[in-house]
Amino acid sequence: MIIDLFSHIGPRKGEFYKVESLLELEDQAGVDKVMICSQLETIDNGYIFDCTQRYPDRTLGFGVINPWDMDGEEELERCFRDYNFYGVKMNPIRFGYSADRKSLLGPFFELCSKYGKCMVVHGMSDMFSVPDKWGEMARAYPDVPVVLYHIGVPEEQLRQAARLSVCKINIDSDLRLAMTGTIRQFMDEHPDKFDPREYLKPARANIKELVRHKLVDVLGCAGKA
Repeated sequence: MIIDLFSHIGPRKGEFYKVESLLELEDQAGVDKVMICSQLETIDNGYIFDCTQRYPDRTLGFGVINPWDMDGEEELERCFRDYNFYGVKMNPIRFGYSADRKSLLGPFFELCSKYGKCMVVHGMSDMFSVPDKWGEMARAYPDVPVVLYHIGVPEEQLRQAARLSVCKINIDSDLRLAMTGTIRQFMDEHPDKFDPREYLKPARANIKELVRHKLVDVLGCAGKA
């Protein structure tokens, strides 16, 4: 099964991105299910719930909350209790707060804990939304899974994240790029070759070296299985 883990849909000023348009693109890409949440500019969790009711086998609903809203906690509880969403999307950049502000975010982590939900967040956007700040919150609420999105960061930042409470870092894209790039280079240099045993050999070697580098130099988890 292929799952698209992040998509904003719904109304915002000047446009209305309908779930049907998204599912059409997902069909073209061969995606089975998609995580959906509201646009940030105009939060409409009700529309997301309607989409999950109409397409229950294709969509995974997540709430969007502005923690500064007076009814923010009530809205998130509605998302979990009445809409049965899988989690909540938080964005410190859009709504103006630091990711480690416990007095503001604590009630939302507590609701995630109460209903057994996860929190998806901007993992590396500016100084207020970085892995170490989210790591501090994750340690304070160890039963709440925190998923870091938008975290295209240098390896030294991933190393720092690994030192904190981040226990899983996705390096799949790096591995696929390494293998595909090696195969393409081999084909360019040896256009007469067609035996997979020949062009896969350097690709596998490159993958092996990259994994060694990630385990030892980046994630610091070599020998800790």
